[in-house]
Amino acid sequence: MNGQNLGISGQITVKIIFNGCTADLEYITIKCRPYYLPREFSSVTLTSLYIHPKADTVVALNIIADVISSEYENRDPDTLSIIAGDFNQANLKTVLPSFKQHVTYPTRGQRTIDHCYCKVKSAYKAIERSGLGSSDHSVVLLIPAYKQELKQRKPVERTLLSKAYWADDLWLNRKRLEVNVDDLRLKLDQDLVVLEKPVASVELQMFIDNIINEDELNASEKYLYSFRHTPVAHHLRPYTVHSWLRVCLDFHQPLRALKALQNKTHFGLFPDAYTFNLLLDHFIEMQEYENAYLVAKELMLTEVMDSSTPLTQSLAVYVCHKVLQEKAIPDDDRKDFGMTLADSTRGSQSCLSRSYHLLGYCMMGNKKVMTKLLNTWLSEESDAIITKEVFETLKESLKEVDSAGEYTSQLQEQLQLLEASGRLEETSNEELVKHNLVPTLAELEKKDIENYPKILKSWIESCEEAIMRQEEEKKAMERAAKEVRLEELMKEVGGVEYWIQKAKREGKDVRDPLLEEEVKTQ
Repeated sequence: MNGQNLGISGQITVKIIFNGCTADLEYITIKCRPYYLPREFSSVTLTSLYIHPKADTVVALNIIADVISSEYENRDPDTLSIIAGDFNQANLKTVLPSFKQHVTYPTRGQRTIDHCYCKVKSAYKAIERSGLGSSDHSVVLLIPAYKQELKQRKPVERTLLSKAYWADDLWLNRKRLEVNVDDLRLKLDQDLVVLEKPVASVELQMFIDNIINEDELNASEKYLYSFRHTPVAHHLRPYTVHSWLRVCLDFHQPLRALKALQNKTHFGLFPDAYTFNLLLDHFIEMQEYENAYLVAKELMLTEVMDSSTPLTQSLAVYVCHKVLQEKAIPDDDRKDFGMTLADSTRGSQSCLSRSYHLLGYCMMGNKKVMTKLLNTWLSEESDAIITKEVFETLKESLKEVDSAGEYTSQLQEQLQLLEASGRLEETSNEELVKHNLVPTLAELEKKDIENYPKILKSWIESCEEAIMRQEEEKKAMERAAKEVRLEELMKEVGGVEYWIQKAKREGKDVRDPLLEEEVKTQ
């Protein structure tokens, strides 16, 4: 390529997608995923080109149109395509009318021949700068002017966890495991998918660590599925689970993460509490509370959530509260919902937690535990035991069951005693969540904020050590193979002398009959 150069600032994985050189056109197209990218875009495709002043512009533009439209955008419609360069008399809009031209001032004399195109209107503001050295072209400085979709929407309820908790800068600038992705993909396709052979877990991590487009994300999902069905499935790294789920969020595909998380048989993903918290917070931010509940349900099923994870419990309580506000829980999900409520409030003594803990056991139909809880709480000294809102729900639920059933009459008596004692919290559950639960999250998240950099570092170091061991084992195998080949060669050309030398190396007593006969003669 003569004259075509793309400089990328920072350590970003870049792939050359297309390049070409004809009498009319020189171009190179790369794909990358910058650390800071609006959520609506999966990646960025950059095309740098030069169209010769005497070129057949129709031919040149059609080549670019084919590259951008049929060859690339159809494969990845969520990519942001940017095309820039010296167009001379050509105009890209004649073949790609949906693209907008952002350079609005003359770049050479009185002509605007240096263009920058992309589909996003008002993506950039062009500022003129003087040319470099003896160049007769002005330098074009493009200042981002795009306002991402999330900021254009009506503000939704804030995400519960802080930016510091998400640690986006740390995550996006983490030390990635270096690998030739194309070669690794060929190996994983052949060994893992086709031959169904086990592969090293670190190889799976290396691939996921370098995903830059949706096609690679699709491939990684296939590899996780295949890895799950190998004898070494139990070696799947916690870092790999965290990385893949987080990459799904980076590519705005939380439902992909959720479905894989639910499918334990075929994927076997068991995240830590921190990763669960990110998934919960993402769905909360999007106000997708039913999906957030499904994440909380997985927490319950995998028994990750207990009093040792108070932040996770608080997020799960928040989610269950929101779902209860929005709809009635279907009969076929009442037990699971109740178990999730019970787990998310276990060990907490706040009025809100007690209320939802009791409600959880009610939804499970476990009246025995309900009576024990109420006996304990009624014997203690406290201003309010449960909220009036939950109290009314419990009363209604007891009316719907057989009054002669075991523990039912005892529960009814306990509720009457509770009401008579005046130890019901009049404040609504919504107000308690808003003013009592949410403000505690900032303090609860501090421990994870402090620990995440250390955990991430240890994960990366563990992978690097595994790669070093892999390299050492490979070298040892190569040495052993060379020794075998050398041994075979010496067998072929060494004759008796080879066996004598071999025996001596092994410390065996070797006698030469001819030498002994000569000694006797003397």
